Amino acid sequence: PLAGFYLDSTTSKCVVCPENTYSAFGSTKCTACPNNELAPAASISTAACFGCPAGCANCTDAASCYVCEAGYALWSGTCVVRSTD
Repeated sequence: PLAGFYLDSTTSKCVVCPENTYSAFGSTKCTACPNNELAPAASISTAACFGCPAGCANCTDAASCYVCEAGYALWSGTCVVRSTD
């Protein structure tokens, strides 16, 4: 199968690897990104895996956050430390 896909042994069809996984050319399975990192569907290597920026609980890519961890506030896609004033 092509990179980003795996061969389903039950159906003998190529299936796209889901988000947060990757596969190289000829793989029979998708591999999870390390350290709970994220990746788009059909990723072809661990290089596609990325972590969210500091203070970010959920992100769309390595720079854009949409949910911050406790103690942080969301500002234009970035998590900033919440002021204690």
